[in-house]
Amino acid sequence: MAQEIFREADQNPFDAPIPGQSLTNEPGNAAWEHPAQFADVDSAMEFVMKKLTNENMNQQILLMLKNKIPVEAITRLIVFGGFVEGKWTVDVATLITPLIMQLIGAMGMRAKVKEMTITMIDRSNGQFMKNMANLEVLQEKASEDIKEELEQMPPQEGMMARPQPQGGM
Repeated sequence: MAQEIFREADQNPFDAPIPGQSLTNEPGNAAWEHPAQFADVDSAMEFVMKKLTNENMNQQILLMLKNKIPVEAITRLIVFGGFVEGKWTVDVATLITPLIMQLIGAMGMRAKVKEMTITMIDRSNGQFMKNMANLEVLQEKASEDIKEELEQMPPQEGMMARPQPQGGM
């Protein structure tokens, strides 16, 4: 029974690296600290095209597109993943990004994906305005509910209670 009381938490907030700890690590442990596997855009795109035209990867990308995951989001995952794995440098990643977007968009068009989303941003601001209007209505309702609850509460007594107006004058 005593063992159950002193059980360790699932996540320990103190079990984290201290600020600056990464500066004490051995240099060269990360993949991006080594020369990139592909130094130019052509070789990097050839690698990406082989990966994306693989049957399994092709099905996964089409499934993501059908579920309205934007082409831009898929592209960013591919580009950043390649950088972290040491496949290419930041400048090559920047140069291949629009090419990969075009490739994924063409894959979706060829597969006749309906309502394919290209960017992650709602350029019309329509959804943002709807969300803000709903938020304003919810805030007003919550404010009214809180006022009603405060009015129905009995007056508080004790040393830390708010002073109540005294009658008799």
